[in-house]
Amino acid sequence: MTVSESILDSAKVQVVFYVKPALECASGSRCKVEEVRDVCIPSTETCICPFAFTGCRCLLRLVIPESVTAIGDSAFRDCSSLKGLTIPESVTRIGDGAFANCRSLTSLAIPESVTRIGDGAFANCSSLTSLTIPESVTQIGEGAFRDCTSLTSLTIPESVTQIGEAAFRDCSSLTTLIIPESVTRIGHDAFANCSSLTGVTIPESVIYIGNSAFRDCTSLTSLTIPDSVTQIGNVAFADRTSLTKDREEHRGWLQLLDKFNASKFCQAV
Repeated sequence: MTVSESILDSAKVQVVFYVKPALECASGSRCKVEEVRDVCIPSTETCICPFAFTGCRCLLRLVIPESVTAIGDSAFRDCSSLKGLTIPESVTRIGDGAFANCRSLTSLAIPESVTRIGDGAFANCSSLTSLTIPESVTQIGEGAFRDCTSLTSLTIPESVTQIGEAAFRDCSSLTTLIIPESVTRIGHDAFANCSSLTGVTIPESVIYIGNSAFRDCTSLTSLTIPDSVTQIGNVAFADRTSLTKDREEHRGWLQLLDKFNASKFCQAV
């Protein structure tokens, strides 16, 4: 078993080998979770087990080999010091809560091999500013990127057909959003409290907008809702302060909301 040179760049580094279901130090002894700083997963592993590194709050560096195809639920939850991460092309599944509360993670590239991003997979990654979702992803789970408060822009690929509930809720720095023609459903709370979001164009493919989907998007000044939409949930666009200043300017979409009983899902219209 070998360790990459990048992990051995400091004499102070606590090197850890991942041996299911435990963490084993270079000396061969069991490691305390709070002491783990660097992890080397051997190339014999195909799956990182659920909760494998949960609570490793000192974890700084991580090497995931090309042999790994799945990252289990909550595998790296609460690894609050982890700053950099490379997910190899071999990974097809990122489990629920896999990297939740990794508050120091600043950038993320999800490889083309991944087809599903689990519920809450990157929730509360509050330092995440850059995110690339590949064309291979067809489903974004519930709360997948909730509370990513530093994320400023987002392009959802054309492979995605539905955006899960609260998927991007509380992404308060998000200003730019592109929803592709492939999306048919926008889940409850999907973009709620995205208070910096200024414009949204909902494509002709969308037929359903869930409850509170864009609630408290207080900077929203531009909104396009297509004729394809047949159902809009309760308070879907509530508290859009900037959007309701001029009723005449937005008469078209207000009439559309009236068609679905605006009093149910809009406040102060």
